[in-house]
Amino acid sequence: MYARRIAAIWLVTTLGFVGCANSSGDDAATPEATTTTTIAPAAGPLAGQALIDAVANGGYVIYMRHEIRDHDVVDVDQAGTGTDCTQQSNLTEEGRSAGKELAAIIDAAGVEVSAIYVSPFCRTRETATILFGTEGTVDTGLADLVYAPQGSAEYDVRVARLEELLATAPEPGTNTFIVAHAFNILPAIGESTPLEEAEMVVVLPDGNGGFTVVGHLKQDEWSTAATTGSTS
Repeated sequence: MYARRIAAIWLVTTLGFVGCANSSGDDAATPEATTTTTIAPAAGPLAGQALIDAVANGGYVIYMRHEIRDHDVVDVDQAGTGTDCTQQSNLTEEGRSAGKELAAIIDAAGVEVSAIYVSPFCRTRETATILFGTEGTVDTGLADLVYAPQGSAEYDVRVARLEELLATAPEPGTNTFIVAHAFNILPAIGESTPLEEAEMVVVLPDGNGGFTVVGHLKQDEWSTAATTGSTS
């Protein structure tokens, strides 16, 4: 998970510093050479367990719609820019519970995350915090696209920002996670069906400013993999 990835970076940095400090003596031991094998991410299309296994190897950008929200509450703060979550539709207890379950499954699968971007809405920030222990980077360009009329300047800004993030490769062996809303990703991937809550779209950056859709993952697919013991 995200916290584990940061801890690993700190450990490598610390050990490297100590190694340099101890190497000045004549009797300093020569460290053994180590190699790290990074599996090239598959371009797909993939689904189900095959897609989960690929994500565990890293190299993808994963766009997720937030967990289950309260559909009886409407967003008064439609820009999602306020800090008063009572002005927005937030996660339900069912959504929070589902998020905790998903967090445990993602961690057990060995999925590493090096960057997190979230919409400014409280429900997306809380989803990320449940999954990774931090909300990551709050990006106004990921605010709910449903509140930006198609053809408006703000609509174009939000679509362009998401396309930029989807095309940016993560650190080797890790993934980038984006938590936002049902409609934001549809123009970028040429689809018309809104994402279900907690549904993910996995894309592979091509290194040339574009990306390929590898597949979709729904929460029940993660749960099935955990139930069958397929996740490591």
